[in-house]
Amino acid sequence: MRHRALLAAGASGWTPASHANKYAWFPFDDTSKIAHVAGVVTQVDDSSGNGRHISCGSGSAAYAPITATRTVNGLNVLDYNNNLLLLDIADLAQPFTLYAVAKFDTVGAAEADLFGWHDVNLSCLFQKSGKWGMYQGSTDKFASGASDTSLHLFAAVFNGSNSAIYVDGASTAISDTGTLALKLLLIGAGSGSAPITLGQPRVGMDGAFCEAFVASSADDATAVATFRTYAQSKWGTP
Repeated sequence: MRHRALLAAGASGWTPASHANKYAWFPFDDTSKIAHVAGVVTQVDDSSGNGRHISCGSGSAAYAPITATRTVNGLNVLDYNNNLLLLDIADLAQPFTLYAVAKFDTVGAAEADLFGWHDVNLSCLFQKSGKWGMYQGSTDKFASGASDTSLHLFAAVFNGSNSAIYVDGASTAISDTGTLALKLLLIGAGSGSAPITLGQPRVGMDGAFCEAFVASSADDATAVATFRTYAQSKWGTP
């Protein structure tokens, strides 16, 4: 059954901290949660209260996104250029939902990932061939409409044959038999050499990553609309 967020869309004061099934939350405007060396991110602490921090152990600008150099709607964001942060997850089985507020600087034929499956060297939410897509163990599936370089709220619901991609609240149903579970989640980059290691990203995004959120539920349209209202107010998404 799809999960409905506790508060209706537009409810005053709602943040992802109010989500009944919050798993991990990274609002990159909260610089108190970001550890860095001269702007090169080494760790971002989890704002959900669950202690699921993300890190890039190399501390090198070649391997990690940059903080304190770019803003969206007046708020700090992470600047990605084929970099990655890694969230260590014991094993999060479907259903789950991945949210991202982000803006790609470049889109086109080449694949570029918002989230990737570290353990199986695959992408799970990405831009490819001028479209937004998702993968969960069967074949690439795409949302209707073309990808672009505008700011968006993305939500990918991973729930087997009842999956969906939402872009700014507009949904595309995804029928797929794939049932991959999350073990290690790459944020801002996807598949790489086998096995991928920190410092070896491939097909990473080039752009601004504003916020990432993981829910351990298959969020329905009402829950996504709640998050969308929050993102519109905070980040200025459509």
